[in-house]
Amino acid sequence: MFEHRSASNQNERMSRMADQSNHTIISREQALELGLTQYFTGKSCNRGHISNRFVSDRNCSECKRLKQRLENVSPEKREKERLRGRNRAQNMSAAQKEMHRLYQKRYKEKFPERAKERTRHWIQNNPDRVIEHHLKRYYGISFQEKIEFGNVQDNKCAGCQKKFSTNLRDAHVDHDHERGFGKDSVRGLLCVRCNFALGYAKDSPETLRRLADYVSKTCSACGLVRKQLSLAVREWKCDSCGSVHQRDENAAKNIAFEALRDRAGRGCVSRTALRDAAA
Repeated sequence: MFEHRSASNQNERMSRMADQSNHTIISREQALELGLTQYFTGKSCNRGHISNRFVSDRNCSECKRLKQRLENVSPEKREKERLRGRNRAQNMSAAQKEMHRLYQKRYKEKFPERAKERTRHWIQNNPDRVIEHHLKRYYGISFQEKIEFGNVQDNKCAGCQKKFSTNLRDAHVDHDHERGFGKDSVRGLLCVRCNFALGYAKDSPETLRRLADYVSKTCSACGLVRKQLSLAVREWKCDSCGSVHQRDENAAKNIAFEALRDRAGRGCVSRTALRDAAA
């Protein structure tokens, strides 16, 4: 049992115990009864440190030491320390990792809202790391490699040639669906609409050609669909309104019309309004 001593002597004893291989486990309640400022649980913190914790806020003493050390250092040194802490966590033994996993699981079960809020806060404060993790996990590329793909495409969608934003947040990585996820399956960057269209078509050239043929046979002026029209015919006249259409331009107008309808709500935009907007 612990003897009642001064707080300073007890803290020195706790510090010595933390450096020994056999740590003495003491709960926060026992530390409060003994008037200690630190206690030891034997569990790792969120960063993998198995060290003393402060009675006042339950925070890890090693984390606080590193934080104070990083306050007045350069960003390069700060990043180096962060990577060192990550490596320390990765080099934990199997038993330590399992203990840490079980502790995290119990914490999430006991405080689900607090755990969700912590996750949301981390995602909001580290958007670049979230994107980097997503690209590495699913496509095996870094954000810098994504920028290189955008430069090759002149920062435009490979399908509709829509200009991407400066940070490429609206650029979706397109991959070969048959080969699955991975660096070797990445083909380029598409906007969200073109990426979905290609995915729903299952990368079938025949399906995409039939869709292109279908939209080019619909009159962009009145909406009449001409059932029989060979692909060899590049210009045709509508039997209903008499409009003359060039095949590719007519398909582009129909696609633009569908986009406007989707933006304003299905059926809320007429073809007359589309012609007025185009004019």
